[in-house]
Amino acid sequence: MSFVQPVILSGQFLIIILYIGIGNSTIAYFLWNSAISRLGVGKTALFGTLIPLLSSIEAVFVLNETFTIFQAISGLIILSGIVINTWPSKKMNG
Repeated sequence: MSFVQPVILSGQFLIIILYIGIGNSTIAYFLWNSAISRLGVGKTALFGTLIPLLSSIEAVFVLNETFTIFQAISGLIILSGIVINTWPSKKMNG
């Protein structure tokens, strides 16, 4: 018994492959490296915590998923962490 579906080459399949190859790989890494050079490694890594939240929001629109209370609470925790870590602080002399 075989459960593997054959790959059907079509225009939509080609667009998906190009989106994954160009969109997610090339452009994302270019933007990530650009952010590191402008913001520094620490702040760039901090904003990387937004990835799960943005993926959940994207799933609502693209896949018609439901946005649960747990995702909302997690999003608030992520945003609170970013605000706390990027809030301007007074530098101590010493």
